[in-house]
Amino acid sequence: MRSSLWFAVLALLIPWDRPCAQEPVSYASDVAPLLRQHCAGCHRPGKAKGDLDVSTYSSLLRGGRGGVAIVAGRPIQSSILNQVSGDEPAMPTKGEPLEEAQVAVLRRWIAEGAHAGAPPAKPAAAPGPPRISSAPTATSAIAYSPDGTRLATTGDHEMPAQTERIAGYHRDVISNAMRRARARIGEIEAER
Repeated sequence: MRSSLWFAVLALLIPWDRPCAQEPVSYASDVAPLLRQHCAGCHRPGKAKGDLDVSTYSSLLRGGRGGVAIVAGRPIQSSILNQVSGDEPAMPTKGEPLEEAQVAVLRRWIAEGAHAGAPPAKPAAAPGPPRISSAPTATSAIAYSPDGTRLATTGDHEMPAQTERIAGYHRDVISNAMRRARARIGEIEAER
C-alpha cells in the first residue's frame, strides 16, 4: 500500500507537460526554404525592397533600410518576425501570409540565437561516365545503330571506343557466335 502511495506522489511531482527536447531549428533546412518561398520574391539581389535581401544568411543578418531584421535571441525585437506575424501581418504583401507553424519556426530559430548552422548534407555524387577502352573487352551487351555505322558495347563497366577495328572485331564475334548457335541447333534437331 505504501509503495503505491509513493508511486502516486512521484507521479504528481514529475513535470509531464514538459516538452521533449527538440532539435534546434536549422537555417539551411527550415528557415532558408521558408524565406525563399515567401520573401525572396521581393527581397532578393536586384530587387531588394527596403534594401532587405533574404537570399543568404549574411545578407539577412545585415538587414535593410529599416535596420536589422534579425536580433539573435530576441524574437520580439526582430523586425522580420513583427512583419510576418500578428492578426494582420504586413508581409508578405503578395500571396498568403505565413502559417502559424511557419511563424513559430522563424520565432524559435531567432530565440535559439539565429545560427547559420551546418548546410544540409549533399547527396552522394552520381557515378562518372564509363571508362573508354581502346582494346576489346569482355562484352555483356552489344547493339548496332539502325544504319549499321555505330556500335555500342558494354562489359565490366567499360564502353569500348567505337573504332572500325573494334567494330570489326565485334562483328566477327557475333558472326562466330551465330554460326556456333545455328550449328548447335542443327545438332539438337538431328538428335530428335
